[in-house]
Amino acid sequence: MRALLFEGPHRLDVVDLPEPKPGPGEVKLRVEACGICGSDVHGYTGESGRRSAGQVMGHEFAGEIVELGPGVEGWSVGTRVAAYNIIGCGRCRFCDSGNEQCCPDRKVIGVNTGKVGAFAEYVCVPARNLAVLSPSVSFPTALLNEPLAVSYHALQHVPKDATSLVIVGGGTIGQCLAAVSKVLGRFKQTLVMEPIEEKRRMAERTGAVAIPPDQQELQRLLPGGADASVEAVGVEATVLSALEAVRPGGTVVLLGNLAKSVSLPLQHISSNEKHLVGTYGFSLADFKQIVAWINAGRFDLAPMITGRLTLEEAPTAFADLASGKRQAVKLVVEPTRVGAT
Repeated sequence: MRALLFEGPHRLDVVDLPEPKPGPGEVKLRVEACGICGSDVHGYTGESGRRSAGQVMGHEFAGEIVELGPGVEGWSVGTRVAAYNIIGCGRCRFCDSGNEQCCPDRKVIGVNTGKVGAFAEYVCVPARNLAVLSPSVSFPTALLNEPLAVSYHALQHVPKDATSLVIVGGGTIGQCLAAVSKVLGRFKQTLVMEPIEEKRRMAERTGAVAIPPDQQELQRLLPGGADASVEAVGVEATVLSALEAVRPGGTVVLLGNLAKSVSLPLQHISSNEKHLVGTYGFSLADFKQIVAWINAGRFDLAPMITGRLTLEEAPTAFADLASGKRQAVKLVVEPTRVGAT
């Protein structure tokens, strides 16, 4: 099968690899669409250190079942599915409570499983990690279940009595946070702070108010600050913006994690009793809820797909994203497609 092999920083090649064979409890999928995540780009450049040379990346994907592994029941070849990409150990307190994303031994397909990820024609996935897709849902939009579920999980850390929300960053996660907040209907005011005008316009499709990263403008719209903010970038400047955006006693949810560490204004946080909470990934239950909403047509997802690529076109796209030459909310690689769209 054809696959996109990461061979070290700034090096991707399309290669031929053996097709994977599903093990006990697994199914084999033909990958119809796999999204390029910001974390994949940061792994490609080597700056995050979260990807290893010799691996096939790809953790946001959807496809069709082509083979059942031993012991798999209740699934059929030909079923269209989305996939939950986290595999817990199945034995710890976190897995027992349905919080596989906190499992200390968790693996993420396309990140650290030691197996082929979804930038390939085929990938194997535990059957329990699948959810059926409605025939009306396209594969490219279906893969957005991953950033949507990340966003849904993050918003569960916002206090229930919060009525105003600031989202810092209008990339894929920022857009998904705005979309999920609309479906939840919890907030009277949702603001997105984003420097790129095109992304601000996209966020406004969800009903959010989108502004440049300007604290004075934010204070004009939300005097005294928001009840809560979600930081969706992961660098020091945006973390500080998220802190400044909330009122005394407000909550800052730290979702972006590009930087390994940042400096925080300790006295500002403690003297204003601001609450910081980290969030990572999402649970299987979060995933299934998001797929149910996608199947029900609760999201306007098509505008978020800003490009569709073959495997052969992907290396250039990665290079352009890494250099800043190309801006995108979500580029989708279609491993089984050959030739231009």
